[in-house]
Amino acid sequence: MADALTIDDAAARIAGLSRRARAAQAMLAGLPQARKAAAARAVADSIRASAGAIAAANEADMAAADGLTPALRDRLLLTPARI
Repeated sequence: MADALTIDDAAARIAGLSRRARAAQAMLAGLPQARKAAAARAVADSIRASAGAIAAANEADMAAADGLTPALRDRLLLTPARI
């Protein structure tokens, strides 16, 4: 699979996402509540608009998850309600 990540690649991506999340949290902490609510609505709108692509990617993930336990497969599964 061309898109397969090594453990090191995945760890580096997660570390990068964590740094970005901490920076965003620090920036958002100083905003007024109305701005925070608007940002949360924008994120929710973006997720809803991308629901089809998210579901398609999750379908591919589920197809590649044969070796996972049922509990891990359940955590990986994104239903419309979970999206």
